[in-house]
Amino acid sequence: MKLINHLFAMLVVPSAMLSAQTLTTLHSFTFGEGSPIGGFALSGNVLYGTASSGANAVLFSINTNGTGFTETANLYNQGVATPLGNLALTNGTLFGTSLNDTIYSINTNGQDFSLIHAFSDNPYGTHPYGKLSFSGDKLYGTTFQDGLYGYGTIFSLSVDGSSFNVLHDFAESPDGAFPASSVIISGDTIYGTTWQGGSDGLGTVFSMKSDGSDYTVLHDFTNSPDGILPVSGLTLASNVLYGTTSQGGDSGYGIVFSLNTDGSNYKVIYSFSLTNGDAGVPGKDGNLLLSGSILYGAVFDHGGYANGSGLIYSLYTDGGGFNVLHRFTLCDADNHGTNADGAVLWANDLVMSGHTLFGTTTFGGNGDGTNGYGTVFALQFPAPQPEINKIEVSTNNGVTISCSGGIGFPYIIQAATNLALSPITWVAISTNTPDANGHWQFTDSLTNGGVFSSWRTNLLYSGGSINPLDPRGTNVLGTNVTFDHQIMRFYRAATMP
Repeated sequence: MKLINHLFAMLVVPSAMLSAQTLTTLHSFTFGEGSPIGGFALSGNVLYGTASSGANAVLFSINTNGTGFTETANLYNQGVATPLGNLALTNGTLFGTSLNDTIYSINTNGQDFSLIHAFSDNPYGTHPYGKLSFSGDKLYGTTFQDGLYGYGTIFSLSVDGSSFNVLHDFAESPDGAFPASSVIISGDTIYGTTWQGGSDGLGTVFSMKSDGSDYTVLHDFTNSPDGILPVSGLTLASNVLYGTTSQGGDSGYGIVFSLNTDGSNYKVIYSFSLTNGDAGVPGKDGNLLLSGSILYGAVFDHGGYANGSGLIYSLYTDGGGFNVLHRFTLCDADNHGTNADGAVLWANDLVMSGHTLFGTTTFGGNGDGTNGYGTVFALQFPAPQPEINKIEVSTNNGVTISCSGGIGFPYIIQAATNLALSPITWVAISTNTPDANGHWQFTDSLTNGGVFSSWRTNLLYSGGSINPLDPRGTNVLGTNVTFDHQIMRFYRAATMP
């Protein structure tokens, strides 16, 4: 029996998660078009958004390559002044909220506008700042103020505007006050944040059944180290919620946090600071975007620099690998001038398509040559470096390699038989694209038998020698084993060339 000796080495690790990014200004708004203070709804290769200025409010669309900017509808003439938040999209219909306390719907082609609800009475709440969320044929959202106790509400209504219902009236303590963002829905449970209130008056994370029952405070913010005053919503992955606070934490400039959906295991996974050059207001009016194991977010204004006007960042869900992807430049002291890339991410709920993030700035851009009125931008980045997470040997002598990387990016697994060569000859043996969670596996089938033992987490080989380049160690499991015709086989995961 021949021993096929395989050495599996994790040779690629994510030292720089995203090493180079390219920001492109797809559109600079003029005074007549207004300024965007809401994010996008994405359908295929088309972005839908809103902009407003004075007695003007429009719905616009633009292709993801920057072509085809079109004002598809005048919302102001329909009774919508200063549209807020990010548009929600389902079945070709957009839903939005406005500063003059309305909820509206309109088709993506600008037709069939409908004012489906107006908040005219204080008992039902006012100022629906956050994006609307869908569950079945119902919309869910929050109002920032008023309601029964004056501290805002959670509401639901049917997509045609009927069956409006206040699910919860905030009372400040102990449940929270002034919800400033959207809620998310998982099954029959709603999750969200309040800007203030709770036991310490500094904001909460909450859950509630979609019928309004079982309201629970999952976390009360206390300032340091856990942050205060969350103005963003939450992002859910499996049973873990992720979010940001606008202030507090170790440096006072806000944090990124995680906690389980039952409120346990609260963690500060990153603290913003002037020292790191990323201070500002993280997450204003926007949720973190999760792709695989990577979170993307935005800082609203200066981003820790006197000449900065916000930034876009990424980090792993465990808090590692924090990376500033782009830092927006200052227009002038009041951000009323012009620049190339835009300034101030008022609504920083980013959207992703393929390898590109899309968003808006409220100021900056070329504008009319003197003043900038905001931009639509695209931030393209290369594939994150892949990780080999696990290597297993099956009973049929196959080697299964489990990896993770960026969603939508193609990766290759390469093999080599001699690390002493210069250069090393790496041969691609598989091309894979991660699943919706950023993971993939590849099984390399082996022949001629072989018995394996493990040495350490990142290195698996047969034998038992503490020298990984020695194929003949002790503690070989099995009998009648000879060491002729030994094969060394190394693996690594890499981005596509």
